[in-house]
Amino acid sequence: RHEDFLVVKQGNRGKYYIYHDSLKVLKLIKKLYSDNKNEIEVNEYLEENGIAMVINVSDEENTDNRDETLSVNMVDMVKTWNERFDQLEK
Repeated sequence: RHEDFLVVKQGNRGKYYIYHDSLKVLKLIKKLYSDNKNEIEVNEYLEENGIAMVINVSDEENTDNRDETLSVNMVDMVKTWNERFDQLEK
């Protein structure tokens, strides 16, 4: 449900590999659900508190067909873009 905030790779036989930084996020998600938050509220909390969103990027020149994972704090990125747009307007 919250794959946008987790670095997870599916392995063989239904196994999943979770990046160690994602364990902290999983624990936070578990705590939020135990605090009676629903899926939408959990996502909003993660977004508002600067939890980096994860984007999988495929490189067409990549010969071994592995995706590279890029973690991005979308809130900070949008703020930076807005600041730059303001500077350009001035």
